[in-house]
Amino acid sequence: MVIKVDMEKVYDHLCWDFIRETPKNIKCLINFINLVWHCVTTGRIRMLRNGETLKEFYPSRGVRQGDPISPYLFIMCIERFFHLINLVVDKHFWKPIQLKCGGPLIPYLAFVNDLFLFMEASKEYA
Repeated sequence: MVIKVDMEKVYDHLCWDFIRETPKNIKCLINFINLVWHCVTTGRIRMLRNGETLKEFYPSRGVRQGDPISPYLFIMCIERFFHLINLVVDKHFWKPIQLKCGGPLIPYLAFVNDLFLFMEASKEYA
């Protein structure tokens, strides 16, 4: 079984709790974590509609497009996600595919905008 995840949509929908926990998970300094969290949560967005400026609003999830720190946060979060997948595979809760007997297990393949998750095709995993 293969599940395709569009990574472009993930960028805009990352849960802020996951973003905040990721640097803690890799034991970053609390000052760095606080600085990153401040950068993520203090952004404001203002849109134009027919040349008229609309009311300002605050985002509640995702990382901002064009922000210099956003790609790094995204990569950290995706790496954490891959680590979580590997933990689940190691505990035998997810059986990835294997192309040949004795070959490596393949739980996922990641590309620029896409992520493919591979698992045994069974009712249990469906």
